[in-house]
Amino acid sequence: MDESQVVYGAKSDVRAEIDMSAPFESVKEAVCRFGGVGYWKPSNKPFENEQHEVEEITIDKLEEQATQLENDLILKKKEALDLLEELESTRTFVEDLKMEIRKEISEEDKENIGYTKEGKSVKFVEDFLQAERDLSRTTKGISRIRASMEIFNKKLERTRERLKQNSLKMSSVEERLSQTTQKLRDSKDSNMDEEDGNEILKELQILNSEAEEFKKMGEAAKAEILRTISKIERRTAKIRTAESKGKILKQVKEATEEIKNTKFALEEALNSMEAAKREEAAEKWGWEYGKNMEYRTQKLVGHGAAAAAPPSIGQILSRKLFLQEELMPSGTVAEKGFLKGKVSLAQMLGKQNRDVSNCVRVEWRGSDRNQSSRKRKKSGMAARLPFLGKQNDNQKRKKPTPILK
Repeated sequence: MDESQVVYGAKSDVRAEIDMSAPFESVKEAVCRFGGVGYWKPSNKPFENEQHEVEEITIDKLEEQATQLENDLILKKKEALDLLEELESTRTFVEDLKMEIRKEISEEDKENIGYTKEGKSVKFVEDFLQAERDLSRTTKGISRIRASMEIFNKKLERTRERLKQNSLKMSSVEERLSQTTQKLRDSKDSNMDEEDGNEILKELQILNSEAEEFKKMGEAAKAEILRTISKIERRTAKIRTAESKGKILKQVKEATEEIKNTKFALEEALNSMEAAKREEAAEKWGWEYGKNMEYRTQKLVGHGAAAAAPPSIGQILSRKLFLQEELMPSGTVAEKGFLKGKVSLAQMLGKQNRDVSNCVRVEWRGSDRNQSSRKRKKSGMAARLPFLGKQNDNQKRKKPTPILK
């Protein structure tokens, strides 16, 4: 350059300088010189769409898991309702059983009759066995509910872990967002290129969208956790009610066993009372029967003894007087007619028998009082008296009645 200038100056003695340097130091300076910076916002963003698709897939998975959890919770709720219905049915059954037992006890107290019917006892045993079955069902249902509660607790722990991971991702996204904002500020201060600015803006948009999505996911996870916690609390309350009902059923079982034992004791007492009453009635009947038989046999024996007893002194004297009157030579006309009339031996014996029977009747009336005092002392002779009565009857039948003319 200097040599050409010198040569050119030597010939013409005129010097000219040509500036061959760049007019602008950077593109950004030229853009600022000719109107400023304008950022380009593309309508189609394939990279962002790809990331959105990935995030939507994760959200769909979470939604599916949430729906599955809801379905599981609905099924468990139905199982819990069925269990509560079974508990209500068992409670009503136990109350009916109590009412029946009370009615039976009241009837026993009113009637004072031994309760030994086989049908009712069998029914009571069947009801007791049914109560035991219901109690076993309730215990099984409680164990199932506890197993489901353990499963729900595990799922809750998993959701909490996911929420922690999402929160960590959210914190990382926020850090990246803060870093990109800081880069953007630095770029504004240092006047970076347009391409760098566009990249930073893209990163900012992506990070903002990710942050919003993570926020939504975190809120959904929190809501799901709250739902699961509320459902777990409900299940725990149901388990407590079921356990209380199970305790009540156990108490009812113990009460039914006690009632059964008392019932058997009452039955034994009533049976013993009935046996004592029967023995007393049999003894009373035997005493009355023996008393009647004793009276009859004494009567029969008294008649036989009176018939076979020897005549007394009064009877002998009366007979002597009667014979003297008959054998007297002097007397009235009637007496003479009586002596002249023919008197048979049978008439004389009949007259004697009538006199003897009259005497016996007088003696029997006097001896009735003595016999009434003797009846109490002859309780051991009640078995022998019928035999004596039969002997007297046989003697009367065998004795021939004398027919004398």
